[in-house]
Amino acid sequence: MTSILAEYQSFLASPNILQAPENVRRMANLVLANLGHLAEVGTARRARSGRLVPIALQHLLNTSTEVQPHVPFDGLELLAGRLNELTVGPFRGFMRQETFDLSRDITLVYGANGTGKSSFCEALEAAMLGSISEAKVKRVEHRAYCNNARLRRHVLPILTSWDGEAAPAAVVPSENTYRFCFIEKNRLDDFARIAARTPGDQRQLIATLFGVDQFSEFVRGFNPTLDENLNLTGLKALTLSGRRAHLAASEQLIKTYPEKLARLDRDESAVAERIW
Repeated sequence: MTSILAEYQSFLASPNILQAPENVRRMANLVLANLGHLAEVGTARRARSGRLVPIALQHLLNTSTEVQPHVPFDGLELLAGRLNELTVGPFRGFMRQETFDLSRDITLVYGANGTGKSSFCEALEAAMLGSISEAKVKRVEHRAYCNNARLRRHVLPILTSWDGEAAPAAVVPSENTYRFCFIEKNRLDDFARIAARTPGDQRQLIATLFGVDQFSEFVRGFNPTLDENLNLTGLKALTLSGRRAHLAASEQLIKTYPEKLARLDRDESAVAERIW
């Protein structure tokens, strides 16, 4: 949800929105105010429209046309200096505490399968973002995902940075600030085979590679139009239309009534003539 909010706020700051008509800006602000409520559902059975239309009918005209300025990084300052040290364990594949020196220009992590390479990367991700993308994809609760399988518990990894002057300081986790620092190997492998994918899959791969897959999914969740959920003519107009149709039918009946009477007279005369 954090990445959706950050990308949507960046979208609001684009010139296309800032220069859009007033009602477009009102709708954009209305979606922002109800982002979490709308992100819960998608296009299935027009669920997104079903939620958005009542909100728009009630609040659109009272919504401000002034697009709120984007406040980046939740007010947190960017990382000062460079990464210094990562302390991890117990955590995922680490049963005991380990400390890794990250002060060099390049840190190479190597080892056989099952030696903790993925756990190291996830510890770094948890320390910088406060969350792990793989846990979200698998819909596993963050605390349970971080637990060491044998100990059934974990300690949050501690990451420090150093600016070369003051003592190393702990990095405050912020998904909004640091989420673009992580590109997974699987994302790169999939991207290398992008030419063999359908256009829809290609768009999804590009969104995933750059970490905007959640926002892309949120955007695709909107129905193409709200007309089916809107009563564009109004209840009184529908009632009037029905009564006009009934009146037209009655007028047609009255118009043909003399002809029907004449036909009955002719039939009556013919029957009387035969009887006579």
